[in-house]
Amino acid sequence: MKRSGSDDRGWRDYGGHGPVIVLLHGFLGSMRYWDRLAPLLVAAGFRVVALDLLGFGAAPKPRDSAYGYEEHIAHIADMLRRHGIGDHVPLILAGHSMGALIAKRFALAYPDRVSQLVLMHPPLYDGPEQARSTLRRTSRTYRILLDSRYRNLLWPAIRLLAAGTLRHRRWSREGSLANIIERAEAFTDLARLNQPTLLIVGTSDRPEYQRNLAAHDLPTNVRLELIAGGHHSPRRQATQLGRLTTGFLKSSKTA
Repeated sequence: MKRSGSDDRGWRDYGGHGPVIVLLHGFLGSMRYWDRLAPLLVAAGFRVVALDLLGFGAAPKPRDSAYGYEEHIAHIADMLRRHGIGDHVPLILAGHSMGALIAKRFALAYPDRVSQLVLMHPPLYDGPEQARSTLRRTSRTYRILLDSRYRNLLWPAIRLLAAGTLRHRRWSREGSLANIIERAEAFTDLARLNQPTLLIVGTSDRPEYQRNLAAHDLPTNVRLELIAGGHHSPRRQATQLGRLTTGFLKSSKTA
């Protein structure tokens, strides 16, 4: 088995010893998103792995997949097994944005496998209508990229400008958007979780998130942490996120 910072197709093992943390990137991202935060988690005493979600990065991109929760969860479970992390190994899941939504649903599907959760900046919409309208109000560029008849001509140009960091297909992008993000089931899933969960929200992220949080009572096993900053703290504030994550994982394990 490859270890200590090794890469395989759609899989990266950052090494380390101790409880296993599985990192799940967000929409349009890849496992490379975690290159700043992961070494800090290794240094804190965890074994850290990351993978490309189905349809993104180097992961398979089947054209006939719906890219809903079922397909994403099956891909994660398969990748874990293929890389020697069997069903008997307890997992900590840490996800960013869409990856946080998928982490929650994986924990609900496999409650005996997931011991703790760290949810970094998940989309916190109160329903599909708010999700769709908010995304399209973001900017004219967003509306064009999401809905224009010319979007299939524009996305390849964006991928080219991104110097290879955006690796997906139209069907994986649009399927994941419609069947994960725009389903807007974050609060329903949070209410069903039993695991100790850290929910990290940026004060400069979408204002709808904080308004929706104020309108919902979080269960006692979910700890909310509001931090100054926007949507990408795992990259821009890696040291702070490392402290928050490791502090929570060590304290909630013994609580």
